[in-house]
Amino acid sequence: MTSKWFALVDIQVTSASYPYHRGIVRSMKGGDSKIVRGLRFRREDFKKAFAEIRPQDTVPSDVPPPCLFKISPVPLGATAENVQAWFDGLSWKARPLRLLASSVWLCAAASTYEYSFQMWDDRPILVNG
Repeated sequence: MTSKWFALVDIQVTSASYPYHRGIVRSMKGGDSKIVRGLRFRREDFKKAFAEIRPQDTVPSDVPPPCLFKISPVPLGATAENVQAWFDGLSWKARPLRLLASSVWLCAAASTYEYSFQMWDDRPILVNG
């Protein structure tokens, strides 16, 4: 679990409260070479730990990403939460990964979604598998 709001010392202090964590992780986030640190948890412990560490945030979906696809053009300003709500409305087991352009999202799903058009409100969205 990573968070840009925690410094290394905060991560170390927080990790003492969670004996079931699996270590401290470090990654480079975005093109600005910013180091982001967080705690690693087992899949079955993740939701519980996330809810305790960041109670104000929604727990992200844990769909494994074996299948990647793009959706476009999404409404300008659509956030990952908006895209996830759209997937939930379609009953798709998918999650948004990254905003590639102002109206293009890279997404992951448990199964493949071939080329198709879906509707977001009254706008057609191309699902490019």
